[in-house]
Amino acid sequence: MYCNQAIWRNVSTEDRVHDEKTMTIAKVIVDYGTSKKRLEQREFWCRGGEYIDKWREIAQHENNDGFVFSVDGKARIPRTNFHKHWTAVLELADFDEERKQHIVPYSLRHFCVSQRVMAGLSFIDIAQSLGTSAVEVERTYNHLQDETRNRFATADYTTINNVAVPTKVN
Repeated sequence: MYCNQAIWRNVSTEDRVHDEKTMTIAKVIVDYGTSKKRLEQREFWCRGGEYIDKWREIAQHENNDGFVFSVDGKARIPRTNFHKHWTAVLELADFDEERKQHIVPYSLRHFCVSQRVMAGLSFIDIAQSLGTSAVEVERTYNHLQDETRNRFATADYTTINNVAVPTKVN
């Protein structure tokens, strides 16, 4: 889904408690016609719902069927405008010039998936949120699991005087 296709009736926020703290999550429904495979509707949740709430307040769109990323709720922001602002954001970011050439809006999806893999979510859970297959997620992101593999391999060891020693197993 291109973010400029999101409509308000498909975007909501909800406060959730996590680690004894309240956070606002965003719930986004991706319609059939705007999903990558165009076969099924899906819903994903993500953190940062407070930004959706703030945008809803600023935008003051009255039409629930209107576009989220729009000046008036009726017309989508043209891609050229989006890319102009994307370029401005990259200029503010601390990336070297060669790296900037390879960062595109889709890079945000890769960053999100990478963070979820490194947080220990299963490929199946990630795939369901993305609307893709676990095989595809594993093929693309399996290399990120080295830290998880290391934790698995050393889970019952402790370090004493810089030497890995098995912990006592009862």
